Amino acid sequence: MIKRFMREYLRFAPRLMAEWFAQTILGGVDGPIGMLLRRYCYLSFIGKTKGRFFIWSRVSIQHGYGLSIGSDVCINSGCVLDARGVLSIGDRSLIGPNCTIVSSTHRIDSHPISDAGHEKAPTVIESDVWIGANVVILGGIRVAHGCVIGAGSIVTKSTTPYGIYVGNPARLIRMREAL
Repeated sequence: MIKRFMREYLRFAPRLMAEWFAQTILGGVDGPIGMLLRRYCYLSFIGKTKGRFFIWSRVSIQHGYGLSIGSDVCINSGCVLDARGVLSIGDRSLIGPNCTIVSSTHRIDSHPISDAGHEKAPTVIESDVWIGANVVILGGIRVAHGCVIGAGSIVTKSTTPYGIYVGNPARLIRMREAL
């Protein structure tokens, strides 16, 4: 198990160092200067970017090689993005503070549980999505185009376009008008 971990770690060591630098050193730099520094550092290890994006302070991006960010995306402070199983964020999407978005989960079917490993599940945030503060989006979920996810919601199932979802688990409360 340790050999497998070391092989995996060494394969991604340069990217992991860039992730560490962006989060630890630059993560606490507030304002436009910090945002600019983080952007250039994140470009070195994020899998795919399209156009401009904004990442506020204290954002944790894990396994950035699996992350795809569209243009005009804003990720607010304190968010945790785990792209181990591929995470895609569409154009013009807004992610509020302290959100957690994952693309994997721990397997629970082996003993000891610490040896179970991860199960990768691609997570997609489509375009024009607004995710409120403190939202949790689990692995394998597709948040459809034009959705709004209310603050504090836990999204456990994929959504329909232009829906407004709130609660734990998140449920549809009404539809937005499509333009």
